[in-house]
Amino acid sequence: MGSVLGLTPLACGALVALFYPPLAVFYLVALAVHYFYKYPEHRPKSFKIIICSLIFLIPALFVLYVFLAFSGHLGFLNSVFSKIFYRSLTGNYIPQYNFYNIIPWPAILFSIIGLPYVFKNKKWLFWLFILGTIFWIFYVFSPEMFIIEYPRVVLFTSILAVIIAGFGMKKAELKWPAFKNLEILGIIAFLIFLPFYTQRENWQKLILVDYSTGSKIYAKSPANNYLTQDDLKIFSKFDGKRFLSVPWKGTVLGVATKNYPVSIKDGTIALEQDLYFEFSAIDCGQKQKLAKNRNIDYIYSLPFSCQNFEKIDQSSEGFALYKIND
Repeated sequence: MGSVLGLTPLACGALVALFYPPLAVFYLVALAVHYFYKYPEHRPKSFKIIICSLIFLIPALFVLYVFLAFSGHLGFLNSVFSKIFYRSLTGNYIPQYNFYNIIPWPAILFSIIGLPYVFKNKKWLFWLFILGTIFWIFYVFSPEMFIIEYPRVVLFTSILAVIIAGFGMKKAELKWPAFKNLEILGIIAFLIFLPFYTQRENWQKLILVDYSTGSKIYAKSPANNYLTQDDLKIFSKFDGKRFLSVPWKGTVLGVATKNYPVSIKDGTIALEQDLYFEFSAIDCGQKQKLAKNRNIDYIYSLPFSCQNFEKIDQSSEGFALYKIND
């Protein structure tokens, strides 16, 4: 196989595994499709190799499992599987990354036009897109991850869709020569509206939903918009208090006011960045117990209803400030 494929695909595979391991799932599919279609004379032999490998691999894995179990080293196996099958960092909250909120509609339409060409001429690209779409659909309904997590699947599949859209635009250009003028107008419009990107509110549609409780968590604000005038106005009424909020909100409020966040964003030094999501997922009694154990004075979050949490203010962004009563 190495002599047939050459060193380039293998070298690329090594680089993928080294610099971005989750993409190995997609790379292996691309490599398999490339081998399958480009070298049809090797298909029967390759099928035999795959079947024989599976016949020996499954018993070998079973023997390995039994050996590790009796030697008391199952922790190693559990560690390996925890990197392959794991739960999303958002817990029970599932991101709502609807494709029409991620990929621009023109790119969606032209990717549909480009798919037949890609299937005929770039099969590796077509099947990568199909794999990404399958992952995307699965992650819409499940918090369970397989090797590559949901946001990375969304990003990679969206890039593939835009690449395929390029083939669709080329097809439209060949069929309607005047379409090139429309492309030029599109580029000009893109450059004009680019500076106003952060003023759009489409990001508010990218929410997290816990289907078991119906509760929602909204996406982070665009660049340079984590701190609002309402935030400063609300937190100017007190100082020296410990508060819990969304990690990014806690970070900027901790810097801009004289109050202390108990949760901040990920970084080299971080304060329990998952605490807010833990708080959001538990019932009222557990919320009060958590707040008491962490000496939290205020909660600044999306609205919720609990007896010992008194709502005293709310921002136009939708965050409510709760005072914790004993």
